[in-house]
Amino acid sequence: MGRSKMLKIITWNVDGILEKRMVVTDFLKETDADILLVSETHLKFDSFLKIPGYAIYHTTHPAGTARGGAAVIIKLKIQHYLDMPYKNSKFQVASITVKTYMGDIRVASLYSPPNNRIKKDDYISLFETLGPRFIIGGDFNAKHKLWGSRKTLTKGKELEKASIDLKLNFHSQGYPTSWPKDRRKKPDVIDFFVSKGISINCCDTYAIGDLSSDHIPVLLMLSSSGLLRIKNSPLFNEKTDWKQFRDKLNSIITENAILSNEQCENEIQLLALQIQNIVKSCTPPTKTMLYSLKIPKDVRELIRQRRKARATWHSTRYPGDKTILNKINKKLNSLLWNYKHESTKKFLKGLNNKPGTDYSLWKAIRYLKNTPVHCPPIRKKNGDWAKTEIEKAEVFSEHLASVFAPNEDIPGLNLEQLEKPREIAKEKIAPITHDELFKEIKYKVKRRKAPGRDQIGGEILKHLPGNAITKLCSIFNYMLEKSYFPKVWKEAEIILIPKTGKDHNEPSSHRPISLLSVISKLWERLYLKRLKPILLENNAIPNHQFGFRERHSTTQQVHRVIDLIEKTLEEKGVTAAIFLDIQMAFDRVWHQGLIFKLKSILPTNHCDLINSYLSNRQFRVRYGSAYSEFKTILAGVPQGSVLGPILYLLFTRDVPESGKLLGTFADDIAALETGRDLPEATVKLQNTVDEVVNWTKDWRVALSNPKSVHTIFTNKKINYIPILIENKPVPYSDTAKYLGVTIDRKLIWKQHIKNKREQLNAKYRQMYWLLGRNSALSIANKVLLYKQVLRPVWTYACELWGCTKPSNRYLIESFQAKVLRSMVDAPWFTTNQSIREELEIESVSDYIKNASYKYYNKLEIHSNPLARELTTDVPVRRLKRTKPRDLAFGV
Repeated sequence: MGRSKMLKIITWNVDGILEKRMVVTDFLKETDADILLVSETHLKFDSFLKIPGYAIYHTTHPAGTARGGAAVIIKLKIQHYLDMPYKNSKFQVASITVKTYMGDIRVASLYSPPNNRIKKDDYISLFETLGPRFIIGGDFNAKHKLWGSRKTLTKGKELEKASIDLKLNFHSQGYPTSWPKDRRKKPDVIDFFVSKGISINCCDTYAIGDLSSDHIPVLLMLSSSGLLRIKNSPLFNEKTDWKQFRDKLNSIITENAILSNEQCENEIQLLALQIQNIVKSCTPPTKTMLYSLKIPKDVRELIRQRRKARATWHSTRYPGDKTILNKINKKLNSLLWNYKHESTKKFLKGLNNKPGTDYSLWKAIRYLKNTPVHCPPIRKKNGDWAKTEIEKAEVFSEHLASVFAPNEDIPGLNLEQLEKPREIAKEKIAPITHDELFKEIKYKVKRRKAPGRDQIGGEILKHLPGNAITKLCSIFNYMLEKSYFPKVWKEAEIILIPKTGKDHNEPSSHRPISLLSVISKLWERLYLKRLKPILLENNAIPNHQFGFRERHSTTQQVHRVIDLIEKTLEEKGVTAAIFLDIQMAFDRVWHQGLIFKLKSILPTNHCDLINSYLSNRQFRVRYGSAYSEFKTILAGVPQGSVLGPILYLLFTRDVPESGKLLGTFADDIAALETGRDLPEATVKLQNTVDEVVNWTKDWRVALSNPKSVHTIFTNKKINYIPILIENKPVPYSDTAKYLGVTIDRKLIWKQHIKNKREQLNAKYRQMYWLLGRNSALSIANKVLLYKQVLRPVWTYACELWGCTKPSNRYLIESFQAKVLRSMVDAPWFTTNQSIREELEIESVSDYIKNASYKYYNKLEIHSNPLARELTTDVPVRRLKRTKPRDLAFGV
């Protein structure tokens, strides 16, 4: 046996797992099973199930309905990875590969629906996909005396033929596993294990106590040379002695003058190492609880009685024993329902948004948003599959290396042939003081911000002693004085998050999240304070850019677009608009082009510092417990950084704005042109688009034609005239979604409000267990959730879409009334107005009016002249329609 223990694998036909979650959890806790193979799960693609301490992977029926299906439930501490699912009308298989010291073993769960004609070749095709070493267990719905069935039928014969060809082994106790409710049918063996490449001397099979279906679980004990288990070792926890940490760190830190770049690197690494070691020494180990769900004694006792009664009925088959079993089942089901109801009620009553409960209310909401998604195998460039964690990390690394590179198919300008910009003399950068750094850490650094490679997060920084802050000050000031950014802070650790609605087998369907050193971002924030005055003095960021700027919002930028369309409609004209999409805008910023532009607006030492900040950056991918090799970043601004967004704005500051209106919000570009008729507006827009396209070619920026949208706003009947980008028409639509707002061609806002109502309905369905009539959550917390989670969905840009007619606005008003009535469990005779007054919640119309008034007051004192222009009224009032200004000040 060596270092190993037994690997406990159980197969069980669950006949619907969602209803039996509590029983299954208790069973896993009682048996300490490593892997549970579940057949007939009745799960759909979007079904969600969570069992503490276990990962769950499931394969649905091909029809996508709640029938059939298979799942693998495995302990989180066991190293494993997910394999491709196998499903058709004959087999539904979920499989994983388990890492052991004796090698990888494929473990799969199978459900084979009855009444299917399955031939030998079907079985061979299935088993060949599992590889040379596997264990598969489940409900085969095949009978043969070879594995202990009463008789041999056709499917059993075909499975036996396949086993002879592939040299398979069967593992079955011979005890009946299926006990039909119909007394005309006899119990038989249809649940068993099949293995290949594993010695039969390593496997023992047992029939164990039943759970709550017509099938008995079967246990296979696998003796191997040990399982590889994942060890989690956090740097600190809630029991860390921070006073001891400060005292120890204060005693070992020495103040040394930094004289060279190499010494700066060494000081940073030494400080990080000292912090890590002392935090670990001041942090006692904590015992991780595997299970958080406790089963009451009366429920356990009933489960024991049911198992005993079922065993009696299995041996006697006497109707009276079956009646006793049915009564216990009924009593147990009622008790489980009551327990679940009471535990949920108790849980809801305990929710709060105060620190004393660790913000449990918001954790419950976060749980709804962050449904865990397990990444399947990833497709390599050659078509093969990356299955292990290290293979996936390398595939993602290669993909991202091609992303973080300049657009090679766009040559760009030859910067050497251009006239060199006039360099600006160096300006001394104000040094960072101890008090400034202390206040920045205390008030600006977030405690729970994910750390980079050094594992030093915001919580640790907030407990740094005075000597450590002084040390950081000297490092930061050396960087400012010498225009040097350390290499150790140029290394990013990237994790991947699957994108919703995408094919998760493709590396491009995952969103990279870059984790940088929190200390380096602290320096960036302090440096940005010194950089902003220079940018303001030189008007480095154009007025049409509203992204990443203080007191600039998406609503204001959309308002500019709406305002021009409104004026044109009043004048019986036509507005032609295009909303351009830039491919990988932040990831493919051309470094040489950015530095070339910065030289004309920033002093030389700032340019040198930013050049040092951007050059020779590296990244590696972390997938699970595996890491890829480091690769170089050749383009782009650092994702997740503080300086990155501002550098992108400076790179795109010279986008041509010769047209009627150009609106940019970060990488979202909207260009609008007006005319008396469609041909005039289209010609103007085409000229504007051509200028933007020429600019993108000069600076190696790639536009995405398929994702761009061309829209025409008018009350006239028109025949669409296309806009071309490199001789390819831009997709046309009667509606355009810009910065989260859906704009229709006549500005009636019907489609936008319809979309918002659908979003609200979906979110409310998720939160009904918290806000519904039967919820035990306090009224105050329900009101808080409505204001913080549901109401912001429709209040966004309400200063603009509030102009819609009352019948459209009623869609939102009726939703609010429905939710509020449900929250307080109001009887039918209670009016909506009285409920709002009691809860102190404004009507939709009143909220829009108040929000519009505040919005226009801010516009009147806005620093951007383009925003202030929005306060002027429309000069022509031909149409009988409400304008955004009317919402604030009346018609």
